[in-house]
This record gives sequence, structure tokens and C-alpha cells, in this order.
Amino acid sequence: MFNNIQITAQAAVHYENQLIERNLGLVVHIARKYRSPHFALDDLISVGSIGLIKAARTYRSEQGARFPTYAGRCITNEVLMFLRKNVRHLKVLSLDAPLSFCDGRAAPVASILGACDEEIEHGLERAEERKALLNAVSRLSPRGQALISMRYGLHGQKRLCQAEVAARLGISQSYVSRLEKQCLRRLRKMLA
Repeated sequence: MFNNIQITAQAAVHYENQLIERNLGLVVHIARKYRSPHFALDDLISVGSIGLIKAARTYRSEQGARFPTYAGRCITNEVLMFLRKNVRHLKVLSLDAPLSFCDGRAAPVASILGACDEEIEHGLERAEERKALLNAVSRLSPRGQALISMRYGLHGQKRLCQAEVAARLGISQSYVSRLEKQCLRRLRKMLA
């Protein structure tokens, strides 16, 4: 009885190790997406590897997702948590540092920007989410791209109602509604 449990535990560890070894390239791929002059790629790969290990330990095939999909989300989450945690410690420019003007006055950078650390942090997160969304939209059909861009005001466009989109695309409003639902379903799958 004890030997069977020991063999099962060894098989589980072997399976986890295989998942990790086979998906190390995914870590590098995701780390490269978040590369910046402020963080070394090696650091991002190390943090992403922690996400991969967590994914291998918690993955359950019964949940329906493929391992690379599940691992990609875990790796991305780990990298984003690292970036959020460490963006405050960047020594590029402190928001409390005084900024001097020509006339001799000085004011903290934060008061000039009108932003606090949290707002900047959320801005970085939103920028990454926007980048992922635009990437997913670019994988839609040309008609789907146009529809989503017009409906949600992407690429600096004004947001349009379904009737306006229908008029511009030369299709019925009900067809715009169906296409929009299909596109949103595809986008949810791509971003999951």
C-alpha cells in the first residue's frame, strides 16, 4: 500500500517536471512581451518560471483548458505582480523629487503630473491590457476589426451605436448585433 502511494507521488512529480520542461519556451516568450529598460529579461524569465512551476502544480486537465493556455495565464500573472510590486522602486524619476523651473521655483513631480503612484501603476496595467486587446482584435476578420473598432472607439475613433455601424458597413442593425456578439465571444476566448 505504501509503495503504491510512493510510486503515484513519484509519477506526479515526473509529470510536473515534464510540463515545466516542455513549456520553458512559453516563459521566455511571455517575458519578452514585458521587456523594458527598467527590468532585465533574466529577472522576468525567473519570475515567469515561478509562474510556470505554480501552473504545473495546480493544473487539472478536468477543467478543460490546455496546459499551455493555463500556464500562460499563470506566468503572465506572476510577471505582472512582479512589475506592479517593483515599479514603485524604479530610480528613474521619483514622484517626490523636486522639479526646478527657470524662475527658481520648485515643485514635486507628482503635483505637476497630478498623479500618484497607484494611478501610474494602474496606467501601466491598463496599457498592457489595451495592448493585449488590440492584438486580439487584429486577429479578427477585417469586418470584425472594423465593427469592434467603431463600436468601442478603438484607434482614437468615436464610439458609434449599432445603427451607425450598420450604416457605415452597409448591413442591417440586427446583423451588426450578431457579428458583435460573435466577435466578443472570440475576443474572450483569445484573452482567456
